[in-house]
Amino acid sequence: MTHKFSQLARYILTIFTIFLAALFSIGSAFAEKVLYTFPYTGENGLHPQAKLVYRSGKLYGTTQQGGGSSCAPLYTGCGVVFEVAESSDGSANFRLLYALQGGKDVSTPVGNIVFDAAGNLYGVASGGGANKLGGIFKLAPGEGGNWTETVIHSFAGSSDGQAPQAGLTIDAAGNLYGTTSLGGANGLGLVFELSPDSHGEWTETILYNFQGSPDGASPWSEVSFDSQGNIFGTTGGGGNNNSGSVYELALNGSGGWNESVIGRFKNAQIGYPHSELLLALAGDVFGVGQGDGEGGEVFHLTQNNDGSWTETTIFTFGAHSGVNPYGGLATDAEGNLYGTTPNGGFYDLGTVYRLSPGSGSAWTHTTIHSFVAEGRGDGENPEAGLTEGEPGVYYGTTFGELYEATQAGTVFTIKP
Repeated sequence: MTHKFSQLARYILTIFTIFLAALFSIGSAFAEKVLYTFPYTGENGLHPQAKLVYRSGKLYGTTQQGGGSSCAPLYTGCGVVFEVAESSDGSANFRLLYALQGGKDVSTPVGNIVFDAAGNLYGVASGGGANKLGGIFKLAPGEGGNWTETVIHSFAGSSDGQAPQAGLTIDAAGNLYGTTSLGGANGLGLVFELSPDSHGEWTETILYNFQGSPDGASPWSEVSFDSQGNIFGTTGGGGNNNSGSVYELALNGSGGWNESVIGRFKNAQIGYPHSELLLALAGDVFGVGQGDGEGGEVFHLTQNNDGSWTETTIFTFGAHSGVNPYGGLATDAEGNLYGTTPNGGFYDLGTVYRLSPGSGSAWTHTTIHSFVAEGRGDGENPEAGLTEGEPGVYYGTTFGELYEATQAGTVFTIKP
């Protein structure tokens, strides 16, 4: 009798939870749909963590694990590059583009991928390569939908950098820009550029070496360019309070780069930024600080007439609104900001949120989706930011639960 009652109670609780999830989604006026769920067998990848790329109606991304090869410590694979195409009937087709092999090939892809004008794909991996310190890889499309992979740069440590944790940015000339979290002249990370020549060879240039205090250390985010060609980014450590910084690199007259800190985090509760910045058309800068514990913030930087910057916190996270935002921000034509939190929310499994500008400096926060868990047809723990496809339609990934055999991550869409 007790066993039957327990089963009944669990059934009622499940139905009630699904009902609340539906009620919550209706109230938010946004609908979330899972396009693809990664199988925990791992052959198609496990636990996506990087922001998706939307290109010609298709989504491209990476997973840090899975793919079939044997990479320590989990031996579930060295990570994959994948494609998801959403059909007109709402279904989605998954295609594995490449499974990284480890060894001299790279392993454990991190951060976003980018495409050049010819359709080649580039990514960063934190392991493998000639020196086992990570590298940059290229995937070139071929006949029959096949892709050919080449490692175009292996990090060597020391002055060259190592342990990259962020993806790439590409300019109109096909130059690649990124960061490493360690190495460089001071062992605290650097910003680099990779430039191709007409023979397909690549030359690396170190643009800046971080110094710790006060400029920052351990950059974990991609860099962003403004319309003048200045580079902006964040560091996860260093700065005045060892809680990270927001920096700008500006070209000087001699062809080098001058670094300046434009934002500093007051404490660990709101600091530790791990995501790329959003540069608005008006020149404003938006970003998120992950924070430690039950914290995190969304910040806004505006430049003054004298060239200095004013930093404003536009939202501070708490348990019900989501905590520890890891991914960056997206925006729409009305200036609303969209993002994710991997934890917190209605079920403490992460959220998608919107921040809407009001009069003056006021912003309104709305949780537009609380994740329920993959076992109930949803995802959980989104670590990457959102990508806009068609106007008003956003895509993202959930990491899933590392130690549960049914929750290996999802690709989802959310729209009004």
